[in-house]
Amino acid sequence: MNDSKISVRYAKALFLSALEEKSLDVVIKDVDLLNSAFLVSGFVEMLVSPVVKTSEKKKLVDTVFAKSLSELSLNFMHLILANKREGYLEGILRNFSGLYRKHKGIKNAELVIPFAASDEYKKKFLNLLEQVFDAKIELKSKINPDIIGGFILKVEDEQIDASVSSSLSRIKKNLLETSY
Repeated sequence: MNDSKISVRYAKALFLSALEEKSLDVVIKDVDLLNSAFLVSGFVEMLVSPVVKTSEKKKLVDTVFAKSLSELSLNFMHLILANKREGYLEGILRNFSGLYRKHKGIKNAELVIPFAASDEYKKKFLNLLEQVFDAKIELKSKINPDIIGGFILKVEDEQIDASVSSSLSRIKKNLLETSY
């Protein structure tokens, strides 16, 4: 079976279980916690290692996460381990987050600007985006001095490039195409 299909199916199963138990907000926090575990050196290697027995993996998961994960999330981790799907966990968590955001009407946005912006500037920009898109927006910002001025905004699959560098490139292209 295709890797992405497996990840999507398990993510949907977790999502529907959380929705049924009215614990979506709890499970998304668990998903964020599990995602942070992927940053710990050796965790992924241990989790996907065919040498480490499933029972050992379960003990480790229980030791590390028993007090911090909800019962649903912990049982889901046990299911992943029992079915030997731990290699798909990162994709499952990513797909669950996508389903959660879609259900809650949350859109991801990325703002690329040439300088460090103040929190007040970001807050005003965020409020404007939430009004325009009529949705809750999770805004991440990046600094890229190469754009010279202006901004590049990406919201989901839409992009607005109002950077000076892009404007200069368009002007240059038009000048080169114009023949006298």
